[in-house]
Amino acid sequence: IASSNVPRPELLVFGVVFIVVGIAFKFGAAPFHAWVPDVYQGSPTGVALFVASAPKVAAFGMAYRLLDNGFGTPALWSQWSAMLSVLAVLSLVIGNIVAIAQRNVKRLLAYSGIAQVGNVLIGLAAGTKMGTDSILFYLLTYLFANLGAFAVIMAISNAVGSDEIDDYRGLNRRSPFLAFAMLIFLLSLAGVPPLAGFIGKLYIFVAAIKEGLYI
Repeated sequence: IASSNVPRPELLVFGVVFIVVGIAFKFGAAPFHAWVPDVYQGSPTGVALFVASAPKVAAFGMAYRLLDNGFGTPALWSQWSAMLSVLAVLSLVIGNIVAIAQRNVKRLLAYSGIAQVGNVLIGLAAGTKMGTDSILFYLLTYLFANLGAFAVIMAISNAVGSDEIDDYRGLNRRSPFLAFAMLIFLLSLAGVPPLAGFIGKLYIFVAAIKEGLYI
């Protein structure tokens, strides 16, 4: 501590690193995501739905208060914004690529959630009002799409007693409504236009680009 009783910049940055790591673990962002797929798969579907939704909203509120309100000075913003940018890229890449190899639908949505966290971190890294506003809209669209997807999973799981993706083969013939609903929910999570998930991601990317976060 300096004579002015103000912490030295390097000590502040050191503390911010640990705060960002804690936030990343709470979000389930890569590379702190190892617990997410196991929790989703091992929990009852209703519990997995809760873990996939409520904690993410709470984590965003915590991250916003700590980073933007508490460490929003230009010097510190450049530090935690860079860290969040790296975590966002890792979450998007790892979440989407590893999801391809999954055979359990709840693990698939777990890795989808990790990728969605990457989008949230992009908005946080922007550190602007537009970034936070876009996150709120994005989380709203994500919650509705995730709720719908888990509702379909719950219905199919109760019918067949399994959560494996192979059980969804021929769903369009057995239950056209559930198949179409799952299609819409997954397309929204993937950000396919003109669905709400695409609009939410577009706002986040625009907020990041305005701050020069082109990566």
